Amino acid sequence: IPAGSECIMPLYLLCREDWIEDPETFRPERWEDGAKQRADLERQIFPFSLGARNCVGQRLAMSTMRSVLSHVLLRFKFGVHSEPVEDFFLTLKPEGARLTVAARGGATATAARMPRTQTVSAN
Repeated sequence: IPAGSECIMPLYLLCREDWIEDPETFRPERWEDGAKQRADLERQIFPFSLGARNCVGQRLAMSTMRSVLSHVLLRFKFGVHSEPVEDFFLTLKPEGARLTVAARGGATATAARMPRTQTVSAN
């Protein structure tokens, strides 16, 4: 690599390497306390950087994310209406994915991701 070159490390590809068991399967239990690969995941995936100069907003971002996510999951149920087709260049773009969102104890809606627009149709 020539001096002064910019290098990009695509995080999507890092998470698809041989060190993760069955990387294409959604398994959130990988992150549970005592999980076999949790230490490897924490060491390999670093969205806020590492070291003394890491993101100063990391703790606030993580606590805000947990708070918002818990409130959303308490109020809504999510389902996959149609599976996406994976399109990967520098980032993963799941094209054609349709999700079903249902208020707990209420109406449902299906959202489709369209280029630069988003449509929601009530069922």
